[in-house]
Amino acid sequence: MLGATQSTFKMWERIEAVVPRHELAAAIAALFELTPPLDSDAEAWRAMLVNRFGTVRPFLRLLVKVPTS
Repeated sequence: MLGATQSTFKMWERIEAVVPRHELAAAIAALFELTPPLDSDAEAWRAMLVNRFGTVRPFLRLLVKVPTS
């Protein structure tokens, strides 16, 4: 179990080198606000997503940037 703890610690170190933990937590909270509840109608959610795609499309490249360090 110690190895898993060390791996988790190292993972957080790498994440926090890119973004502070409080900013990451705020981003995750925003995602939960923008996505439907887990028990909602999936078809209605897909329709809403299609309507929002034009708004988020310019930012998609920023979301897939992978840190190399």
